[in-house]
Amino acid sequence: MPATATISATGLASALAAGTTTITATLSGVTGSTTFTVTPATLASIAVAPANPSVPAGGTQQFTATGTYSDSSTRDLTTQVTWTSSAPATASISATGLASALAAGTTTITATLSGVIGSATLTVTAPVLQSVTLAATAVVEGDGTTGEVALTGPAGPSGTTVQLSSSSGAATVPASVTVPAGATRATFPVGSARITTETVASISASGGGVARSATLTIRAVSLSLAPAIVGGGNLATGTLSLSGPVTVPITSALSSNNVAVATVPAAVTIDAGATAVTFPVSTSTVTSSRSVTITSTHAGIAATASLSVRVIGPSGVSLNPSTVVGGSASTGTVTLTYPAPAAGFPVTLASSRPAVATVPASVTVPGGATSATFPIATVPVTSSTSSSISASGGGITKSAKLSVLR
Repeated sequence: MPATATISATGLASALAAGTTTITATLSGVTGSTTFTVTPATLASIAVAPANPSVPAGGTQQFTATGTYSDSSTRDLTTQVTWTSSAPATASISATGLASALAAGTTTITATLSGVIGSATLTVTAPVLQSVTLAATAVVEGDGTTGEVALTGPAGPSGTTVQLSSSSGAATVPASVTVPAGATRATFPVGSARITTETVASISASGGGVARSATLTIRAVSLSLAPAIVGGGNLATGTLSLSGPVTVPITSALSSNNVAVATVPAAVTIDAGATAVTFPVSTSTVTSSRSVTITSTHAGIAATASLSVRVIGPSGVSLNPSTVVGGSASTGTVTLTYPAPAAGFPVTLASSRPAVATVPASVTVPGGATSATFPIATVPVTSSTSSSISASGGGITKSAKLSVLR
């Protein structure tokens, strides 16, 4: 059977495959034979790879087993051999050759099949940094969050120290944090400082030759008033804004440095996920222009805006027509410096010659409006004359001349 073995002209048999064959020699019609048995190739050695790997605690290492046979052939035996670890507390190994590093130390990884053994030395080093994470990725200036470092495996008896740093002074972290013995994680505080514009900081951690980082965005707070100039007795609207959303509600205390002129609510809250909230600013009537500072305070950091409260009074009086024949009527219009308060703004009216031209005692400009009209009655005159029509309010008086013709 040539598939089992071949033989040369000089009688050298070459075994090809396991089995038996008859070897025959013939000369001058005389024949001799013998049975030739080819046995299977036997496993001669096992090589385990890698030979001397080093893995941090908490890591894994895949081993392979390659068998060399008596016929010099090789075969992957990784899933056929029996795997063992000489120090299971240092590293364990699965049936498929995957070693799990548990604690610093060394262990011999052995692969056995049919009495043939191969081995490698696995060194487990101290655990290294695996990750750094932040409980919140965005905070408002002045607020903080919590950071956490994680190791690849439990810290040794003395614990594992991880160095910390921030790329920006807008975010603060301690110089280091220590993971306690036997633990895999530790937390640390992250603070933020006052900023003028939104700032992104990289929080870095390093340990065991490994560096990791996480990004923290510090949102800026701003305060604005609309309008920034208002007539006394009117409302302004304040807006507290963030440069971007955060995941928690933000409550800020409000204050006015002159509550006799302008008042605000005690506090406002920007809802989680929102970027702004508005609030009313109530003002009082003033006899002279006043400047008021409105302040919002959160986490010890203040944002301010200025409100100018002005005197409301007549800015002018107009007459239509401004010249009439005695006995005819005219219409007066009084215009205010700023819109009237919600309750309206009364203006006192007067005529310098009431015997010629008469006006009502007063006119009220409606809330939110800046002007109001009033009637002017005249009487026939024997000669042309004039009367000064005046409007007074808020300590201000304005007038216009009405000509009355004969």
